[in-house]
Amino acid sequence: MMLTIGSFTVTALPNGAAVRFSVADPALLPRFKQSFPRARFRPATRSWHVPGVLAVNRVTRFAEAAAQELREAQARIERILRDAEFDGHLVSLDIPGLEGRAYLAALAHNGRKLSTRHILVSVRDDHVRVGFAYNEEAVALVRAVPGARFLPDLRAWSVPFASVRALHGVVDRMEEALARANAAAATARERGADEGAREAAAQARRANRILMLLVLRPVAGALVRIGVEARVIEGYGRTFLLDQNTARVWGPHLQGQEGQPCCYAYTRAASPSEAAALEAYEAAREIERARLQLIGRARMAGRRQIAASIG
Repeated sequence: MMLTIGSFTVTALPNGAAVRFSVADPALLPRFKQSFPRARFRPATRSWHVPGVLAVNRVTRFAEAAAQELREAQARIERILRDAEFDGHLVSLDIPGLEGRAYLAALAHNGRKLSTRHILVSVRDDHVRVGFAYNEEAVALVRAVPGARFLPDLRAWSVPFASVRALHGVVDRMEEALARANAAAATARERGADEGAREAAAQARRANRILMLLVLRPVAGALVRIGVEARVIEGYGRTFLLDQNTARVWGPHLQGQEGQPCCYAYTRAASPSEAAALEAYEAAREIERARLQLIGRARMAGRRQIAASIG
C-alpha cells in the first residue's frame, strides 16, 4: 500500500513504513526526525524507514497534520500578498511561513530579484536554477544552502523552493565574490595586454636597430639613408667592442673592424615630410658635388695649359 499526502509518500512495509519527501523542506525534516527518532535513511531507496507495526498510521497522521499546517500557512501568506498588492505596501520578508514561490512573489512585489550581475537565477517547475561562473567561494556558499545540488550537464545549481530564503541570504555574498574574481581577471588581462604591448614595442625597437662604429655615428635625431630607406636616428644603446661573432650576425658591413668601439643605433622610418627633406638635402648635395667636380676639372685643365706653355 502506498499513500501520498502533501509532500509525503508513505509505503507500507512488513516491519514498518518507507517515507519519501517529494519536496525538500529544511524545516520539516527536523520535525520528522524528532517525531520518529528511530527512523533511518536508506540511500538505496532514497527513503526513510520508520519501524513498527503502527508506523504507517503514525506517519499518516504526521503527514496530514503537516499538510494541514502548510495549507493554512499558504492561505495566510496569500492573503498577506493580496492585501499588500491592494494597498500598495511592501511585503515584510520576515513573515513566518513566507517560503518558496510565495517568497519569490514577495520579492517581485517589492521590486527585487535573486538574479544579480554575475548570477542568473531562473524558476523551474519544482526548483530554482542558479548559474554563475565557477568561483570557489561562491560554490561554497551555494553548497551550504539546504537541498542544493550541482547539475553537471547544465553547469548550474538546483535549489528547492523550500530553500529560496536561504539562497537569498547568500546571494549578495556570492555576488561580491564573483565581482572580486571578475575584477581580478580583468586586471590580469589588462596587465597581460600591457606586457604584450611592451614586448611588441621592444621587438619592433630591436628590429629597427643597426650596428655602427662609434666614430661614425651621427647625432640622435639625424635623418639618414640606410640602404634605400630614409630613417631617423632615435637613440643609441651602450658602447661595446665589436667582436667577430657580433660582426658576422648583426654587422656584416663592419667585418674587418673587430675590436673597434661600436653601438646599436635605434631608428624609425622617416615620415613623408622627413623623407622629402632628406631627398632635397641629397639632391642639393649632389648638385654641390657636381659643381665642385666642374671647378676641380677646370682647375686641372688650367694647370695643364700652364704646364704645356712652360714646357
